Amino acid sequence: MSSRAARSGFTLIEMMIVVAIIGIVLVALVGTMDDLTPYTRLASGAREVASAIRFVTSEAAASGKTHWLTFDMDDDKYWVVLPRTEKEVELYGSKGFSTQEKDDDRRLPARELPSGVVFEDVMYSTTDVRTKAKLKYEFAPLGFAPPLTIHIRDEEDETLKMTVFVNPVTAETSIEEDYKKSSFVTDAPR
Repeated sequence: MSSRAARSGFTLIEMMIVVAIIGIVLVALVGTMDDLTPYTRLASGAREVASAIRFVTSEAAASGKTHWLTFDMDDDKYWVVLPRTEKEVELYGSKGFSTQEKDDDRRLPARELPSGVVFEDVMYSTTDVRTKAKLKYEFAPLGFAPPLTIHIRDEEDETLKMTVFVNPVTAETSIEEDYKKSSFVTDAPR
């Protein structure tokens, strides 16, 4: 047998390097495929909505001014509306909601729910449940928030749902699997 024939083939180290590279590629593929599962998209959407609520609450507290969070139930989007400037307060007053035209220049870019995730409804009380239109909620600078319960679901599998709760006293958010009603949402008159 010649020395050339004895050297043909792969060494053990070369084989181990190839197997390691294949393993790394597979781990990367499985990690990106995890985002494609309905549950992962739904959980991501719930976390993003809860994060927006925490952002609005903290900005209102830090600035000492009321901020708003608007939900577009028809397009499955939501956005933050910043407080009025001093000049706007002089022109339009400080109470009540401004018109949509005045909001457009003060709103942050709209965020969309992940693909395949939609708003089921938003509950302000057990009798005030909204499934359509644009809903604008006020977050006060002292940390108070509306007693919101936000339900999102998978667009294809309507049984796959998550609930985002907002505690009206502390403005803390929590997320639970499935469609749940909040103990904070009541029928008390406003």
